[in-house]
Amino acid sequence: MKNNLKLFVLASILFLFGFYSPNTVKAQVSYSDNTDENRLVYWFYVSVREKEDSETGYVSYDLQLKGNKIQHGSQKEYDRNLWKYLGNGQKMAIGPFNEYEEAKKAMLFYKIQDKPHQLDSTYDENQTVFWFVLHVNRRPRSNSYQLVRKPGAIASGTYRDFDLFLKENLMMRVMTVGPFNYMPEAEEAKRIYRLH
Repeated sequence: MKNNLKLFVLASILFLFGFYSPNTVKAQVSYSDNTDENRLVYWFYVSVREKEDSETGYVSYDLQLKGNKIQHGSQKEYDRNLWKYLGNGQKMAIGPFNEYEEAKKAMLFYKIQDKPHQLDSTYDENQTVFWFVLHVNRRPRSNSYQLVRKPGAIASGTYRDFDLFLKENLMMRVMTVGPFNYMPEAEEAKRIYRLH
C-alpha cells in the first residue's frame, strides 16, 4: 500500500512539474472559421513567374521580393490586397503573420540566393516552424495569378529546413508559404489562400 501511495505522489509531482515548469512556456493558440476580420496582421509581397533554362529547357519558378517593407492592416485588408494583386497579376501577398517580427524573419528567406541564408541570433536554430505549398499559374488571357491547391498537410521543420525547402520547391514549380510560428496560424493562412 505504501509503495502505491509513493508511486501516486511521485506521478502527481511529475505530472504537475510537466505542466508548471518555470523553464517552459506552454500556450494554446486556437483558430476557428469565425476569425476576427479586424485583427492586426502582417505580410509582404513577392512576384512569381515561370522561367525556362535556355540550355536544358527545364522550367522553374523565379521568385522576387517586391520591396523591403512589411505591410500591416486588418485581416480583411490583407484578404482584399491578396485578392486584388492576384487578380491583376502584379504580386502575391505572403502571410498573414500574427506578429511583425515573425513576418520580418520570414521575409529574409524570400530574398532568394544560391547559398543558405546567414541566420542571426534572433532565429532559434531549434525552433519548429510551419509552412504549406501551392502552385501559382498565370491565366493566359488575363495574366492574373491562379492559385492551384496542392494536396498535403502543413509541413514543419527548422528555419534551415524551410530555407532549403523553399528553394527546392521553386525548382519543381511549387510555391512555399511561411514560415509561421504556430501550426494553427499556418492552417488559417492556407484556408485563406484556398478562397482565392
